[in-house]
Amino acid sequence: MIRHACLIISLFAILTSPARLCGQEQSLYWRDLTVNARLDADGRLHVKERHAMVFTGDWNGGERKFRLDLGQSFDFERISRIDRESGRETALVKGDLSQVDQFKWIDSNTLRWRSRLPETGFFNKTEIVYDIEYTLSHILLQRDGGYLLDHNFGIPGRPGEIQKFTLALDLDPAWKPLKEFEAPTGIGPMAAGEGYVVTLPLSYLGAGKPAAVRFGAAANIRYPILLALVVMLAALLVLFYRREKSLGRFEPLVPTSSIDEAWLEVHVLQYSPELVGTLWDESVGPAEVAAVLARLVAEGRLRSEIRQVKSLFSRRDVLHLKIVSRDVLQDYEQALIESLFFDDTDETDTDRIKQHYKKKGFDPSSKIRKPLEKLMREIVSPAGSKPSWKWTFILTVVGLALLGIACFSNVYEIITGLVGGALIVVCYVPARILAAAWSRRLVKQGAHFIPLIIPLLVMAGVIGWLLVSGALQLNPLVLAGLAVLCIAAFNSALNGAKTEEGPEQIRFRQRLAAAREYFREQLKKAKPALHDVWYPYLIAYGLGNKIDKWFKAHGSGLLASSAVGSVGYSSGMNSSTTWTGGGGAFGGAGATGSWAAVAGTMAAGVATASSGSGRGGGGGRSGGGSAGGW
Repeated sequence: MIRHACLIISLFAILTSPARLCGQEQSLYWRDLTVNARLDADGRLHVKERHAMVFTGDWNGGERKFRLDLGQSFDFERISRIDRESGRETALVKGDLSQVDQFKWIDSNTLRWRSRLPETGFFNKTEIVYDIEYTLSHILLQRDGGYLLDHNFGIPGRPGEIQKFTLALDLDPAWKPLKEFEAPTGIGPMAAGEGYVVTLPLSYLGAGKPAAVRFGAAANIRYPILLALVVMLAALLVLFYRREKSLGRFEPLVPTSSIDEAWLEVHVLQYSPELVGTLWDESVGPAEVAAVLARLVAEGRLRSEIRQVKSLFSRRDVLHLKIVSRDVLQDYEQALIESLFFDDTDETDTDRIKQHYKKKGFDPSSKIRKPLEKLMREIVSPAGSKPSWKWTFILTVVGLALLGIACFSNVYEIITGLVGGALIVVCYVPARILAAAWSRRLVKQGAHFIPLIIPLLVMAGVIGWLLVSGALQLNPLVLAGLAVLCIAAFNSALNGAKTEEGPEQIRFRQRLAAAREYFREQLKKAKPALHDVWYPYLIAYGLGNKIDKWFKAHGSGLLASSAVGSVGYSSGMNSSTTWTGGGGAFGGAGATGSWAAVAGTMAAGVATASSGSGRGGGGGRSGGGSAGGW
């Protein structure tokens, strides 16, 4: 019963609603739209639109949206209601739309006016006529030595049809059409959303230049700016290459075929693995931490074991470490071990470390960073020179000054200047980040220079296109400012890619890079010319994943001969004269490959709980917009 009663009440409410009682649904169309437009001698388009709008339903009034392209100017003059019988005009007044014949700008391009109060009856095919008058500037385009009117007079965004459309277009004698044009008279009907575009090429017969037409930089200004841009960017690239080449950055590495144990002993193995990693890439991170742990295991001061923890749907490796002796730990080794082993125990594992530091976070690299960086400076001091940032600063100031002066002219220059500046920043930031990494690169420099240079070339290409084409009719000062800022960004990015090392330091790091290439190539072979004693060095070089791949492919046959315990680590070649992928010292036979991965996880530390993861519809360059009710 209750369900049926609710259904009856709902049906009664629908049937007795005001719209139903009136027997009408909401609709709107134009019985007639007449547009009178005049293009004056300065290029301004004066428009008067007469809207004969037919309302049905609970409309409050009418609405007109004006569409403007970037750089165009709009001056609203008035809106009037026209009495159909007498032709008398009633000017609408600006207000809050609480009264009939008030208008209000809802936003910068939407005009609304009230035609009916809520307490009065609904419209029933009620025709009301309105005149809207306004002026448009900067709508003409420069084309092929002349001008082009490309304007939509048909208000394409309106919701209803136009039964009859008429356009009267008057040209000042200063303008001569370059093709025949016949204005439409009484055409229709035009469907909802359909516009009427006039595309008319014109020549100017007046003296001087029309005041309301935007003139960008002439070709005799744009081309010299383009030439200066190309010459400066090319000069910066040449100077950059010559500087880096003179320091020896592009010298080829020692061929891996020339590297043997004696060479490695002299140039690599005399340093600790973690120090080699620091010297090679000039940074201290998880690879160096893992190298310290691997070295301590290899020396027998730590014992490691990989254990698999199974859950319902997965299994994972956990690295267990046990201290064999605390007495022989020194300097940063002690600091690192104390951070990994806590609660007065001699054992730890990756799960315990994560649990212990999950609230405050943990960066193991911080325990060894300063001592290793100090040792690095003692071995090789950078004898190079820092790039000068003076010209970048001067060029940036000059570029911004030119844009600032140009932006005083009008809003169009402000917007184009800001958009151009944003483009430069968007291209510069990734290039600058990549440049910082490239400044330390010693191998495959050409291939890695391409991602660095691409955003810079995109930036230069867009500005070059603006200079060649004259698109957007940009002010000469805007173009000059963008070109100067482009040069500044180019110079800054290349400065970031320059090394601050001297020739001696570069050669030193190149030898370390050659050793890494040797290790990497050997891991591609079934029987590499490697020794287990070098395992920590491979970890320091970030080759743990390569060790893992080698072991999966070739290590199974070595399981029986792998000895559990120390590999007899020393800087020389007195022990472990074969390569088993590390042997039993790193978690037991068969677990060597996973040791590198799990140790890397431990070395990476623990993030805090709050840290992140890291006749057509539209058409026409000007005009259009929409109209309707609300």
